[in-house]
Amino acid sequence: MNKPIPLRAIFILYALKIPLAFVIYGIVTSKEIDLGGIEYTWILYTAFAYIATFAALVFCILRKNLLGLRAVIGIDFLISLPVKAIIGLAFAAISFGLSFHSKVKAYFQS
Repeated sequence: MNKPIPLRAIFILYALKIPLAFVIYGIVTSKEIDLGGIEYTWILYTAFAYIATFAALVFCILRKNLLGLRAVIGIDFLISLPVKAIIGLAFAAISFGLSFHSKVKAYFQS
């Protein structure tokens, strides 16, 4: 069975977060933008955490573990909170919603 489009969308959203975090880190450090008390290194730590959650996401998809997938999405949401990563929070919320799509459920039950 091919992976359904909503599951591919989750994968793409997570894949986009990693380079986006590094780009934001580069822009913020080069322009010395004030982040309201958030240190620049926290953005870098968040980017590395996104890499770890992406690896866990791929593992859960390959093992067809829907509960694990949702847990990874929840952990990723929590990772985005300390740096107030609005894009990361939005991507996690969208991904969580997509994980309840009937085609995604059918894929994980096959």
